[in-house]
Amino acid sequence: MNDESSRVHEKQSILPKWSFSFSFIKKYKITNIALKISLIYLLSGALWVILSDRAVYMIAADKEMITFISMIKGWLYVFITGGLIFFLINSHLKKVINAEIKMKENYQELIKVHNKLVDSQEFNAVIIDEMINAFALHRIKLNEKGEPFDYEYIEINRSFESFTGLKRADVIGKSYKELVPKSDTETTDWIGIFGKVAITRVPVTFESHTKAFDKWVLVNVYSPKKYCFITVFQDISEIKRSEEQLRKSEKLFRLATEGSNDMIWDIDLINRKYFVSDRCYDLFGYKKVDIEFENIIEKLEDFIHPEDIEMAKELFIEHLEGNTPLYSCEFRIKCKNGNYKWCFCRGKALFDTEGEVIRIAGSITDVDGKKNNEIKLKASYSELEATYKELDLTQNKIRKQYAELLEYQEKLHKNAYYDSLTDLPNRLSLYENFSRELKEKTNTNKAFLFIDVDNFKLINDTLGHVVGDKLIIRIGERLKALFGRERVYRLGGDEFIVCCNDFARVERLEECAAKILESIRISFEIENSILHSTVSIGISVYPKDGESADELMRSADIAMYRAKALGKNKYVFYSDEMKEIVRERMLIEKHLRNALRNDEFLLYYQPQFDLERDEITGFEALIRWNNPELGFVSPDRFIGIAEETHLIISIGAWVLKTACVFINNLHKRGYSNLTISVNVSILQLMQENFVDTVMEVLDFTKLDPKYLELEITESILMESYQVIHSKLYNLKKLGVRVALDDFGRGYSSLSYLKQLPIDTLKIDKTFIDYITSEDKCDNITGMIVKIGREMKLNIIAEGVEDKHQMDYLKKHGCQKIQGYLISKPMASEKVIEFIAEF
Repeated sequence: MNDESSRVHEKQSILPKWSFSFSFIKKYKITNIALKISLIYLLSGALWVILSDRAVYMIAADKEMITFISMIKGWLYVFITGGLIFFLINSHLKKVINAEIKMKENYQELIKVHNKLVDSQEFNAVIIDEMINAFALHRIKLNEKGEPFDYEYIEINRSFESFTGLKRADVIGKSYKELVPKSDTETTDWIGIFGKVAITRVPVTFESHTKAFDKWVLVNVYSPKKYCFITVFQDISEIKRSEEQLRKSEKLFRLATEGSNDMIWDIDLINRKYFVSDRCYDLFGYKKVDIEFENIIEKLEDFIHPEDIEMAKELFIEHLEGNTPLYSCEFRIKCKNGNYKWCFCRGKALFDTEGEVIRIAGSITDVDGKKNNEIKLKASYSELEATYKELDLTQNKIRKQYAELLEYQEKLHKNAYYDSLTDLPNRLSLYENFSRELKEKTNTNKAFLFIDVDNFKLINDTLGHVVGDKLIIRIGERLKALFGRERVYRLGGDEFIVCCNDFARVERLEECAAKILESIRISFEIENSILHSTVSIGISVYPKDGESADELMRSADIAMYRAKALGKNKYVFYSDEMKEIVRERMLIEKHLRNALRNDEFLLYYQPQFDLERDEITGFEALIRWNNPELGFVSPDRFIGIAEETHLIISIGAWVLKTACVFINNLHKRGYSNLTISVNVSILQLMQENFVDTVMEVLDFTKLDPKYLELEITESILMESYQVIHSKLYNLKKLGVRVALDDFGRGYSSLSYLKQLPIDTLKIDKTFIDYITSEDKCDNITGMIVKIGREMKLNIIAEGVEDKHQMDYLKKHGCQKIQGYLISKPMASEKVIEFIAEF
């Protein structure tokens, strides 16, 4: 079997058994159309939309007539654009075939030259000299370490002279660095690549741009013997320019296909490449992963209705054999949900000069529900074929497809300047916009509003990162609605920047900040849950608080942390005094990280006095921190930082264990009825193993669970009830008591207390401080005690400092009190002495 018949046989084997046979030709890829075609298409589409709508309203008198004509107009547009797209592809492919014919002719000429020189002693020299591409034989130069540092030219051909503009006599025997003095400016390491080939004798092929000759080249490098190598350069500069035009035109082509109501398909039978527009997935409900397009022809029976498959095959083969000008057929296609949908498929095959099919393209129209209309499409393509005959793109010009490269470059640009989650401009975009505006001296009034979502990490830890991401997206949308997309930037995490330029006075910034706080306070509905969120805002003003974006951001960040320290859900303007606050916070955080390991924490215990039994019944454990450098640090100064850094989890575990060991030791000394109260952070409660941790401590200390009471603040319980309530119920089942601390400072109603898994109600000190006479505050305190007693809750009043307060509470039925009237918090070694003397 000769080569030609082998190629024919190979091409025939590619086609499916049931359809047809054809011959392969040399591989190439065609997926783009010329910019000119796209422009004509867009212009015709625009004229159609503008002129056809006007014509409809001129000839139609009523709404029904307008609707009917609009529907007809839409179908006409679908049919015409389908035909237009098909003929654009058909014409383009024919140009490729013509170009290939020319290439074959050139190749035959080269074969003739080869046959004439095959018996000649100068065969190698002649064939090299007659090569179209630049040829050069080199010898690599190595340094003392055996590393390539240069190479010299041994032989070149005439194409090399034409390519470089250098004469053979000036090249032979010279080194690369001699011929190219500015070789060190090249972006490609020519010496390194060539040296590796000369040493390893592994050939390479690559594309690169050479600055020395300002050309793009396709380079083939191989080594005939060690330390020598041959380079064959092909000038592909024109190809690169064509590819750039193709990349631009492809985007327009995709706009056309995506804007069409039809599904566009294209099958390259030579290269086994398939293309379908995204309309395919809308029509039939499939996802891209559901269909393997590489084998779509062989699997058509899985998608076409069994009653329609034979007819579809017959018409398809008939068209491929050249018996019909177009392929058109109506059949039912199976959808993702298992139902079938009637579709009208049309297409046209492209043949090479030998009559073999090389490509098929067309469209699929959804005619389900309109089957009885039997819409038949006929179109003429001769004018389009004549219009675009001047398109003379060769196979080499289109053999490389850069769709993926273009998409990748666009992604890189977008990723560099826009946040992938919110699609808002990012930090880099902020820096560049700010610098540009400073240079242009536009809007000299500038300010940064640094926005940080309060308790965002808590949301992530409790509800998951998916909910957290959706919350960030929704917050970004609200900020964008307030200020516009180009003034809102996402820095990452839960941080945003709003850049304000158009303000004449500082009060305008306060208004902007207030709008942000008010907007974010509105609840978010995410994943069938209602989320309440707040933000803290730091404000810095140019140039007072910084003359660069970095300085302004740093100042706004400091102000934002100050807003959080003041209770969150606030905005604060930056001032120089804040630097000291931030410095102190950083210093506390630095020492706090090692405090537990260095045994710097200790517990003080404040007694709880039973008014009815007139005795001490328990203690509350209060943490203290004695740092060698900072001295005694108030809990108010370090507890918040411990929670922000999550150090509170390990610190809280230490407090729980130490307090349980303490009360167990008192039991062993004979004070067996005393209880211990331990404050618990929300971050501890959020841990999945919190209940297990508590039980491990009780097992370790051998303490009966009924002597342990966990104190939780009212605000924590109300805000996180859905997340932590099951853990509290489990603890209660095990015998651990739960106290609601600082009651009255939060926003829960007294009636809601019935639903909470609590045993003890601790009245906040603010209510106790106002007990001076029978005024309104007194009445409120008394009512709290009364309602708590009616709900069978144990009532403890905090911060009792004088006898009048104690008498009032006893009069109204409060069971226990805690405060300086009984005792200040004391170290563990003083507790025994206190109990004995009390």
